[in-house]
Amino acid sequence: MVKMEYKSLIKPSESKTLKRLAYILVLIFGIYMLSSGLSLMFAKDSSADKIQSLHGSGFEIQSCEQITETDIYKLCKRIRNKDSEEFDSIMFANEFTGNINPYTVYGVKMGLYAKRLLDGEEHQINVLSETGTKVPLSYINDGIIVSIGSTFGRGLIKSVADSDTFSAIFFYKNKSVRIELKPEIAQDINQKISKSQEKRGGITYEHLIDTRNIALDLWEKYTPEEAFIVTYPNKDGTYCHYNDHTLNEYFNLLEKVVYGASSDSEILKFIDEGECSYNGRIYENEFGQEIVSVIWKSDNRELKFLLNHE
Repeated sequence: MVKMEYKSLIKPSESKTLKRLAYILVLIFGIYMLSSGLSLMFAKDSSADKIQSLHGSGFEIQSCEQITETDIYKLCKRIRNKDSEEFDSIMFANEFTGNINPYTVYGVKMGLYAKRLLDGEEHQINVLSETGTKVPLSYINDGIIVSIGSTFGRGLIKSVADSDTFSAIFFYKNKSVRIELKPEIAQDINQKISKSQEKRGGITYEHLIDTRNIALDLWEKYTPEEAFIVTYPNKDGTYCHYNDHTLNEYFNLLEKVVYGASSDSEILKFIDEGECSYNGRIYENEFGQEIVSVIWKSDNRELKFLLNHE
């Protein structure tokens, strides 16, 4: 029989060093486990730091550092400090609808603007949406629902099925306001979306990326005051639109009346009996010019028309 001998390749001094190292690692691991156990035993109950509200979702954004998407993070750093309510609502709308698009973005803006104008409260504002039920315009309803909590389940929002206008009427207590996206902005959005669909061959992944980028670009491009036409109801319930088109039409009519009237009283009668105007007056300004003044019913703005007798 052949006797085999094995010799250790590790020197005695090295063996002692390895044993010491193993002891140290075991000791460190033991200390770590002990400290972890003590931490769990004496940990402060974090529920004491929480708040409780009636409508809170439990997922409110506290800072931009919670944002996981690069493009949204950059946007958050720029604008969340200016209007955290709008930013957080659009983030919720993104989660709610599964994408960010310009219709949802402006639906959120519209809802929050209405709440501000009416001095209203969430979950208490009634909405008559004039956007209809066809995609993509109907995404506006999602934005409105998310921003002010006027849900179909609560019976607070209705949509006019055969309409296709980027607008809605909001009701709170005894007040109401109609808000419409300016036609030139709505047209710009529709053209960009249509152009993307043609380029991408329909509603593809690439088209949805385009839609997202369009939405993010338009998000901070306009303030609500710049983006929307705001009108308030007349006594008969109709809404006089305060925009360039209606004002030009009115001034054209007023011009015909002014230069065709035989007296000032005729002019003032036309103004005061108008569907959208009242409180007409004629006066001379500091430059000796004769001015016809009109108050526009929808939001009590003064319109001035310069009389030219030459």
